[in-house]
Amino acid sequence: MQTSFHTKIKNALGLALALISLCISNTTNAQITSDKGWFEVDYNAGCNPLTITITNTGLNNSTLFIDFYGDPDDPYSTDGFSTTIAPGQSTSNQYTTPGKFLIRVVDTSTQSNDPEDRIDILEVDIISPAPIDFETYLCTQNSVNVKITNGNQDYDYFEIDFGDGSPPVQTTAGTSVVSSDYTYANQGTYTITVTGGFNNGNSANCATPVTETITTLESIATPQIESVVVTDETSIEVTHRGLDPNVYYELVLLRNVGDIITVKLGTGNSSALTTTLVDFPFLNTTTDFYEIFLLGAPFCSPTYQVQSNSVHSIIFNLGTTSVDQQFNTEMEWATSTQNFSGAELLYADNRALIQPLNTAQGTETISFDDCTYLSPIYIEKIENGAISRSITLTPFDNQVITLPAPVAATAEYTGNAIDLAFPAPNFPFTAIEIFEKQPDGSFNSIGTSNTLNFTDTDISGGYSEVCYTYTYTDECGNISTTSSETCVELEGSLRIPNAFSPNGDNQNDTFTVGNGIFIDFQMLIFNRWGELVFQGNDPTTGWNGTFNGKPAPIGAYVYRISYNRDGIPTTAKGTVTLIR
Repeated sequence: MQTSFHTKIKNALGLALALISLCISNTTNAQITSDKGWFEVDYNAGCNPLTITITNTGLNNSTLFIDFYGDPDDPYSTDGFSTTIAPGQSTSNQYTTPGKFLIRVVDTSTQSNDPEDRIDILEVDIISPAPIDFETYLCTQNSVNVKITNGNQDYDYFEIDFGDGSPPVQTTAGTSVVSSDYTYANQGTYTITVTGGFNNGNSANCATPVTETITTLESIATPQIESVVVTDETSIEVTHRGLDPNVYYELVLLRNVGDIITVKLGTGNSSALTTTLVDFPFLNTTTDFYEIFLLGAPFCSPTYQVQSNSVHSIIFNLGTTSVDQQFNTEMEWATSTQNFSGAELLYADNRALIQPLNTAQGTETISFDDCTYLSPIYIEKIENGAISRSITLTPFDNQVITLPAPVAATAEYTGNAIDLAFPAPNFPFTAIEIFEKQPDGSFNSIGTSNTLNFTDTDISGGYSEVCYTYTYTDECGNISTTSSETCVELEGSLRIPNAFSPNGDNQNDTFTVGNGIFIDFQMLIFNRWGELVFQGNDPTTGWNGTFNGKPAPIGAYVYRISYNRDGIPTTAKGTVTLIR
């Protein structure tokens, strides 16, 4: 069985009277009237905690049931009515939770079952206290713009006191950003205060008024570009100072072929250096130079009012390379002739001068004494008080460098060894590597030297000459082309005496058979009975006339000599007389 609307209201009233007692007064100063005019409230908006007083106007001459927390999406619900208020009486409720609520009253004196006939409503907006965020932007001629950035909160209006004694300026809230312009009569320092308010509300519990102190300005300072540095093929780094936080800036690049590129910078910080990296794929710093400057406009003006100094970038490329007595590379550069007073080619690590450049554009070959000078370099100039620097490049970068072939070595044989002497190469070296020619015509490495000399004591057998080449390595690890060959005759000449006198007078005391290099040399000496009295392999040492540690008898002795000559075994036989 369905309960009638009238019965539900009575039941709710009985429960409410049993459980809740509210403070009721005779206040009659209501300001805002409900939809049907049955009740009035003093405020319909404010920040929590907010107390609202409701008064029964007596328009329908009936006691009203009250619901302070009605749902705006369900205004005619029969639930939630908690107390009553007689005609002419008032009662209050404190809201501690933010939100939108309906104050609803129901008249039980009528017999209608339609809730819309029985219920009167009024919406209240309870907001959470929140600080008002605003920004100030100085403009020229002592003007200021105040921008309230959280203007979409539930205030109906904002009051801006510009701090010069004039009446506050009221601006309507409700948009995402609220902006107001103001011009002071005189330059000076002023404190701006912003407060929020309601048309029919109470802002007493809302946020504390927010203030900001400003100093107005007649004009804005001219920004200054400090440096322009090309960082790679598509990027330029611009460093500047004097950017006012109340001014919008635009960085302009005018290409030398006529195109214009702009970069929005926004506002700045006048007390600091700022670096802006301009990096676009369509930039080409290898073929184009750019005129670069800043434009500035105060926030209050759409027109740019200041322009910085103008600085041109520099094109810098390295081209063909070669190595002879020096390391050589072709260099090209280009910049504007406007305000050009000279440039310098510098080492990047220590800014040491390589050479001055007296023209704005050019191509020439630059030379370096050795590989240790092949460090990163750039071109730099001063223009309108700013540094303009090209891209930094390294000569011979990522190249395999082959040094020119050195002059052939000289060779001299001494005993069973060959001494090689190397002419000083074009560049300082750390090592010389020596190669010996093999029977098949190839060359094998036989050693290294860190001086200009080398001795080969391991002579290959079976050939009448030995040939050498060499390379050298510079201080950076670059290796030269191989030198031309140096060859030495290996065949020795036999000079066999027919007698010798080992008597200690240092004249003809030993039996030696010649000079030069003999391959697989062997000398045997026999007495007249065929007994072997000496065996040796050094033609220069020979036999000293002793046998078993004692002087051999005088007389004739038989010698037999063998060695290889161009791979052919060769022998010599004969007799020699030992005299004393």
